[in-house]
Amino acid sequence: EHGRWGHGHSLFKEVMHIPLFFYYPEGHLKPGRIKQNVSIMDILPTLRELIQLKKDPMNEGISLMNFLMKGENVPQNDRLLYGHLLKRRGRKNRMKEYEANATIQGQWYYYKTYPGPKGNYKQYLYDMDKDFNQEQNLINEKPVLVKKLKNRYTHFYKTSRKFKADMGI
Repeated sequence: EHGRWGHGHSLFKEVMHIPLFFYYPEGHLKPGRIKQNVSIMDILPTLRELIQLKKDPMNEGISLMNFLMKGENVPQNDRLLYGHLLKRRGRKNRMKEYEANATIQGQWYYYKTYPGPKGNYKQYLYDMDKDFNQEQNLINEKPVLVKKLKNRYTHFYKTSRKFKADMGI
């Protein structure tokens, strides 16, 4: 899997694509597999709805209850998901700077590493419908899409909430 084992070194699919299981014996959940992109941010809104709590505007994810109860598709509405890989530095192992980011929209998976000591970085673009194992980098074949995904990530980063613990403050 891209020459490495374990977490904390990349944002390729084998690190980002994790199974999520819900089990609720009293809740009549429908067994199934969600094919659309979902996020760990969707867990809290799903659990809130499952136990009939009001929606919390601070929760950034979406509830998956319609899928879990009725088997309906998860609404995508041009939904983007983001991932970050942070370098840890210092005695307290605090996160100091970004090492890589990923933007996922529909079938497209854009991944960029940040410049290393020599100023070099790498970019990847994969069509997950056709290349789930991320073997064919399309970065040079889709420059307009790459620019769009980079801009969407930049907008997300500039407008998202930041937590002091995430930035080593």
